Amino acid sequence: MKKENALAYVGHNSKGDREKDDFYPTPKNATQALLDRQKFDGNIYECACGNGAMSKVMIDNGYNVYSSDLIDRGYGETGIDFLKSTKQVDNIVTNPPFNLATEFTLKSFELAKKKSSNAF
Repeated sequence: MKKENALAYVGHNSKGDREKDDFYPTPKNATQALLDRQKFDGNIYECACGNGAMSKVMIDNGYNVYSSDLIDRGYGETGIDFLKSTKQVDNIVTNPPFNLATEFTLKSFELAKKKSSNAF
């Protein structure tokens, strides 16, 4: 396999031009589009909540949302490493850091009892 092909995986930053800590807040209309098409039964865990962009839209749509992030961006419970979590929840809806997208997806399948939606 050529090096270029090996580097073409989700979250790789070969150019070094990504935002610090892969912080890319999800636009409101993207979260709303998800909620218009997908319904969630039970609570939702937004485990990479950042500044609350997705959480706020989900709360506005009547969902009970627990929000956390490893990094403090002024919203949710901070200092929480989702990849070390054992918190069982009904649903996980998040836009994970791109460089950890695979790990977040696998962890979401482990912890969500109903649905896991990683928007990346």
